[in-house]
Amino acid sequence: MPTINGSAVGQEVMVSAPHPLATRAALDILRAGGTAVDAAVAANAVLCTVMPDQCSLGGDLFALVYDPETRQVTGLNGSGAAPQPATVAELRRRGLTTMPTQGPLSITVPGTVMAWETLSRRWGRLPWADLFAAAIDHAAHGFAVTPQLSHTASANQHLIAQSPVATSLFRPGGHGLLPGEPLVQPQLAEVFRTISRHGGPAFYTGDMAAEIARTVQAVEGLLTVADLHSQQSEWVKPVSVDYRGRTVYSLPPNSMGVLFLAILNQLSHQEMASLEFQNSAYIDRCVKAVTRAFGDGRPQVADPRFAKTEWMKLISAEWGSDRDASTQPARLSLPGDTVYLCVVDKSGMGVSLIQSIYFDFGAGVFVDALGFFLQNRGASFSLDVSDPNCLAPGKRPRHTLMPALVCREGQLSMLLGTRGGDGQAQTLTQLLSGMVDFGLEPQQAVGAPRWVWGGTSAARRTAGIAMEASFPASTFDELRTQGHAVQPTDSLSVYWMGCAQAIQIDAPHGRLLGGADPRGGGLAQGW
Repeated sequence: MPTINGSAVGQEVMVSAPHPLATRAALDILRAGGTAVDAAVAANAVLCTVMPDQCSLGGDLFALVYDPETRQVTGLNGSGAAPQPATVAELRRRGLTTMPTQGPLSITVPGTVMAWETLSRRWGRLPWADLFAAAIDHAAHGFAVTPQLSHTASANQHLIAQSPVATSLFRPGGHGLLPGEPLVQPQLAEVFRTISRHGGPAFYTGDMAAEIARTVQAVEGLLTVADLHSQQSEWVKPVSVDYRGRTVYSLPPNSMGVLFLAILNQLSHQEMASLEFQNSAYIDRCVKAVTRAFGDGRPQVADPRFAKTEWMKLISAEWGSDRDASTQPARLSLPGDTVYLCVVDKSGMGVSLIQSIYFDFGAGVFVDALGFFLQNRGASFSLDVSDPNCLAPGKRPRHTLMPALVCREGQLSMLLGTRGGDGQAQTLTQLLSGMVDFGLEPQQAVGAPRWVWGGTSAARRTAGIAMEASFPASTFDELRTQGHAVQPTDSLSVYWMGCAQAIQIDAPHGRLLGGADPRGGGLAQGW
């Protein structure tokens, strides 16, 4: 496969996904004449099979689609809402003062399958059933367990042990999954067969919906069949800022994509190219923009159907040009079990898609009969009634998922995204700035040393900047001299720095460049 500076090169199509089997499934769909949307759905279905610790049919999805015929960018909010019985009063009646981070009360309605159906109906070309052939094959006949899945299953055996079926799958014979060992998931294969025959709505009605609701209620959760019946994806208008003559898109609340745009909004008023990428002066400037974006912006992110906030100010010229910055570290949720993938097809259609169950194995509640874990996105809610993100029935939680897409003069220019919880906006800033300000190609950008800023947590000794150990020692010293607290992490750490993917359309040379994060073991490939 041809490469340039490590980036995959294609003339017609390009796919980047965090697992090679997902990339290959997408390429097979493109060879069969499918659109970028067809390929993205097929790849995501495979990821739900081969990365069950990161994503599943029990999770949520957000996407941005560039349509070359209209030259328009469209957003899809495929997140689910809190169950109708989920009220602050009910959780307080149960003795809670904050939202639980995992468990049955953290479960929200899964939005992924309905989002696949919604995307396919608008932009799909191949028969719906064709999109799930690869996922069915890998679930029914098995695939080789990755070191990451082996590690995550071992670290979360306390969650897995709560389900006899999950135990048989992820702790066979009482021992953990070994890297390279085949994992067969017959229940999941049958669910995919049902979805492929009867469409996405079959997931939200009939036996499957009843089984999901029964499982949750059996452990004193609140999700009901009626909640599943009511799930709908929503087409939304993306939000954007200008960055060096490029229009950078993400999604409005309840997505936190506006925080990424708020960071760029500030940096766009500053000259960056004279700095050295990822040197101390560059990091200092970015961190100041991050602290202000999160300090001013995070409280503004909530479901707009329930809370009217001032999030639009974050992408206004006036706010962006005011460089005053808070330096108070935020308590960030860095671990985020998420997959991001991007696809460009022969027509020039581009899809930027992100999907997640939030924490390792989501809520830790496994639907035995169907073979997947449910997400814990409800953990993002507050129980403070004065908070715009306070729990309410039918309300979507504040969401870390934020796909990104870039256009230049109306033409698709880049697709990028990452896992990483609250670190996503920071990683996206580094990727985009690296490619725009410093001329990096996708693989150079995703493989470069990274940092993330935030407050202390169980894993963090320092409220400040966590930096991969591959940074020069002088960079650590200079940042400390500038007053920053700095904590080193492992190099190429997927836990700290996420797993990013990117595609760049190199129009002057008529080629597509793809990058896949070495932290996650993915694959960028095209032709």
